[in-house]
Amino acid sequence: MMSTMVSESLGLPCWCSPVILAGTAYPGDIVFVRYNTVYVIVRRLYGDTYLAIPKYIRGLGPWRTVISGQLKRIITTYSPRSIHGAAALAGAKLEKTPQFSTNVPIVKLSDSDLLLCTTRPPLSPLELLEAERIAPGVWSQVYRFLNELADCVKPTGSLLQGSFTSFSDVDLIVDISRPRCLSKLVEFMEYMQYRSRSPPTADIVVVSEASERNIPVELVRRLLRPWTKLSIEGRRVSLSIADFNARLEPLRVIVETSKVIVDKVVDVEPYQQTLGDFPAIAVTNDGSYIVIYDGLFVPLVFEGGKLRVRGLKACLKKGDECLDAIVIGVREVATFIDIA
Repeated sequence: MMSTMVSESLGLPCWCSPVILAGTAYPGDIVFVRYNTVYVIVRRLYGDTYLAIPKYIRGLGPWRTVISGQLKRIITTYSPRSIHGAAALAGAKLEKTPQFSTNVPIVKLSDSDLLLCTTRPPLSPLELLEAERIAPGVWSQVYRFLNELADCVKPTGSLLQGSFTSFSDVDLIVDISRPRCLSKLVEFMEYMQYRSRSPPTADIVVVSEASERNIPVELVRRLLRPWTKLSIEGRRVSLSIADFNARLEPLRVIVETSKVIVDKVVDVEPYQQTLGDFPAIAVTNDGSYIVIYDGLFVPLVFEGGKLRVRGLKACLKKGDECLDAIVIGVREVATFIDIA
């Protein structure tokens, strides 16, 4: 109740409040740092420290929020190179942890002057009304289209931060930590694949994703699966997956990456829940692991099957074990996953 009262007094969405009142942050949540920079929560690292991507800074741009005014987007894609570039522009706090071979941008919820916009599926009746208020007609269309999967999704991006406009995309995250939601997602995937609709993604978006990663444009088109890029009544809707429970746990997996490039074909069982964590991890039928830092490649691996994987040879450390792994999504070399 107190959180709602604070939000109303500031003219913000009901799910936004000073962080001291909000507590836990979930994947896809929005954090305003000193009301000048907008971050997107990825996962908890430890304590109240979260891996978070800087997305907007205060400046000339088409996005506007009550608390920050006009916003300028500083990230093009969610590739590692783009994230590091955005972190430099935002003056983000960086921290090197044993789990990553590079510095990552972080947000500490104990810092002052933070505003957290947070929700977790299923949305409450009040949150459903708020989503419809911010995106009149759009949210109800999306909700009806998703059918039973709708209870497993949360909004993120412009809808969550209250800057939704007539040209905004709808960005959604499916929480696959609940077995029922994982099952409903699989049903939705099968339905969308049956419809066999190509992702309605503009060429400029595909070219941007490809150039950021130095991979072919046609590969990006294959990676954009029909269940992740939707068109609902002419509105672009993006769907991604996250295991909320896993991402709230402190990250204990350590990946030691070499400079050796591995290029091989592997078989992957579909619908592995560990792909909802960050980094996303899948085990192959030969007992090795794929570790993915770039979300562009996750949907294809989640579908499973025979895949061609090009990445860096690595050691996935679990306790005293050193397991064979291939790392995808690093800045230094062109790594990728494709249909074999």
